[in-house]
Amino acid sequence: MAFPWDVLITAVSTLGAALRAADLTARINRKDRAAEAERKDATDRAARQEAAYKSAVASAAEMQHNYGQRWGKFDDLTAAEQLSIRSRGAVVSGELLRAIAEVELIGSKDARESAENLRRAALQVEDALEYGAGDEPEEPLEDLQAAIGAFIDAARKATGAQ
Repeated sequence: MAFPWDVLITAVSTLGAALRAADLTARINRKDRAAEAERKDATDRAARQEAAYKSAVASAAEMQHNYGQRWGKFDDLTAAEQLSIRSRGAVVSGELLRAIAEVELIGSKDARESAENLRRAALQVEDALEYGAGDEPEEPLEDLQAAIGAFIDAARKATGAQ
């Protein structure tokens, strides 16, 4: 009996085809996993940006409220109430500066620039509260309101919200 070369050739070629198919499948799976990871990274990045934008706006609005409280009838309040408002103002200021720093790290270019303007306006409010605003106590508040509005516009543009 002769050696069955045709069976051996068929078996080897079938094995070769199976190995090539497995390699091709593995390549496709790697590409799919890489694309999925890239989509997940983009989604996570967008979620982090949105959270940073929301935090900055919320802190800025709270700072604006605190500023209004301190310029209102602040002198008519008790010492304990004044201390409470001042303490909350210090906490809010820290929260706002941290939120702005996060936006400056992960935000879009427009949001980063707008966050810098918001930071400047917030620092002007702090200076006005600490050292007095002179004859125009509303000016730092108006600047802060304008900076908040500009930041919201930049955040909306960055997130695609209208």
